[in-house]
Amino acid sequence: MKLFCLAMIALVLLFGNACRSGVQAPAPQENPQVIRAVPDTSSEVHKTSEVPGQSTKLLAPKSPPLRKNIPELSKKETTILDRDRRAERSVTQKLLRQAQQYMQQAKWKQAARVLERALRIDSSDAQLWNALAQIHLQQGHYQQAENFAKKSNFLAGGNHSLKEQNELIIQNARKHQF
Repeated sequence: MKLFCLAMIALVLLFGNACRSGVQAPAPQENPQVIRAVPDTSSEVHKTSEVPGQSTKLLAPKSPPLRKNIPELSKKETTILDRDRRAERSVTQKLLRQAQQYMQQAKWKQAARVLERALRIDSSDAQLWNALAQIHLQQGHYQQAENFAKKSNFLAGGNHSLKEQNELIIQNARKHQF
């Protein structure tokens, strides 16, 4: 929760300062040859117009750096955030073990409910998504099982055994879908 609050404060600071920066859009020009474009990395791009012998300039306004006024976290705040992340991980691992017990008893709905609770705490845990994919595969919800296994794969990083499990879930789900 503290992590969420700090993230929200950072967003408020970021966007609040961007809104108060006083940067105004340039006034429209009389020349119809100049077209305002969406900002990109280049400052000016030349393009030939449909009128022979004339060129059109696409101007991209320069934007200020986004992290300009965001304060750095102190060592104490960083330590608190690390402690909170470890606590969240501990809670989600307990919930995962509880869900696995339900799965061993074929109580799929209870297991899914526990995993969904764990995912509300930490939605970036690949193991949780994998377990939820297994449950949906057992329940015959093949499309959901495939989607959850893909999400788990995306989050799995270098965990090759988890990725192999996800691939098996995806293959089984596809086999039953068609």
